[in-house]
Amino acid sequence: MRVFHVTPMCNLPGIRKRGLIPDLATGKRKAVYVVDEKAVPWAIAHVADRHGMKVNRLVIISLDIDENDLRRLGVPGVFYVERFIPVLDAPVYHAHMYLRHVEEDLVENRDPWEWEILEVAKI
Repeated sequence: MRVFHVTPMCNLPGIRKRGLIPDLATGKRKAVYVVDEKAVPWAIAHVADRHGMKVNRLVIISLDIDENDLRRLGVPGVFYVERFIPVLDAPVYHAHMYLRHVEEDLVENRDPWEWEILEVAKI
């Protein structure tokens, strides 16, 4: 299942190098939190608020996770995974670009994920 992990941009080099590691989670549960496509705007707002960051400092990592590994939370479209997730070459997007493009893409019936992927070298 295609899911998305929202994180501060400063975490991206380490995530690229080591993957998403549940033991490094700072929340109540040692898990990696991901969302489905409909919950991406909620996740952006949540991560920005939780980390006290502006949206232009957040990125979205696109992941393919086996549905059997996803555990639901109380918020619709929000899941957690209790295992290591390799990231390697997963597509990464600027959160502020997502918010800017998603509305016009939906109106024009385009896939909102078919726009520029963030290049790690630009960070």
